[in-house]
Amino acid sequence: MATVLKQRMAQLGIAAVGGTVFGPAPAYFARFRGQYRWQVLIRATDPALLLRGLDIPFGWRVDVDPVTVL
Repeated sequence: MATVLKQRMAQLGIAAVGGTVFGPAPAYFARFRGQYRWQVLIRATDPALLLRGLDIPFGWRVDVDPVTVL
């Protein structure tokens, strides 16, 4: 997913204006209910533009403008 986001960022020209994709990295609580969790962070002026029209895989959660990343 990080690769897809980076490619989409380049296509939309978001990377040229300071957009960045961080990760994938283990989440702070790496295991939850026996499942390993990872996080991909996006830094952009309009992250919704980057996510619009993107197929998010089943089981993934998207939090635009999270209060915390813990």
